[in-house]
Amino acid sequence: MKRNVLGALLLLLGLSGCNYPARAIPADRMEKLTTPTSTDVPAPPDSMEPLVLPSDTPAPSPTGSPTPTQDLTPASMQSAGGDLLCRFGPGLRYGVGGSLQAGTQVVITARNGAGDWFQFELPGFPGKYCWVFGNDVEMSGNLSALPIAEAPFSFVTNVSVLLDPLVFEPTTCVFPLTFNVTFSIETIGPTFVTFQRSQSNGLSAPSETVEFTESGAKVYEDYLQVDAAGEHWFRVSVSSPNAISGQGAGTVVCP
Repeated sequence: MKRNVLGALLLLLGLSGCNYPARAIPADRMEKLTTPTSTDVPAPPDSMEPLVLPSDTPAPSPTGSPTPTQDLTPASMQSAGGDLLCRFGPGLRYGVGGSLQAGTQVVITARNGAGDWFQFELPGFPGKYCWVFGNDVEMSGNLSALPIAEAPFSFVTNVSVLLDPLVFEPTTCVFPLTFNVTFSIETIGPTFVTFQRSQSNGLSAPSETVEFTESGAKVYEDYLQVDAAGEHWFRVSVSSPNAISGQGAGTVVCP
């Protein structure tokens, strides 16, 4: 009997639970549930490191070959063969200025602009410089530090004047008498030479300028007429590129 009563009570409770009305959801809550959430990604915190792309990463510097140590030894040279003639300037147009003895090592003091002629101070002659062609010598040391020297100043080294005959001894002194004159001007290298001729009889020629394309001498012919016995002279005076002169004399002896 008691079991029947307990079962009836349980059945009654189950039926009443099934018929219990559903509780309504508040409108404000419904709105929150139906509103889609934002898709924005939140900003990273300040402490986060920025993303570095592979292309932004600096490439490591390549390791090159070590730079060879520069030779700081002063440049020097010696003849590649026997005794070597040197020139007053950098080129065959300049006259011979001395020699470099075989086996003598000298310090190179300069080079020309083309880098094929080299200057040195003549041993035993302080302040006197000479030039040699690079193919004729063996060089060593720091050639890149050599200064470039300009071509030297070419000048006249000699003026000579000769009268023929030196002594005029005619059988009879009938004037005027004529001496033949030969004179020469010699330079150490290419240059322009300005000179003037003058005579003991008071006559003189206008100044004239000639070009020397290389070292050497130019020879000229002239004459000197005299109208009295005694000594007579003929002079050639150079004014440029340097001042130098030469004079020749002849004598007339009357019987």
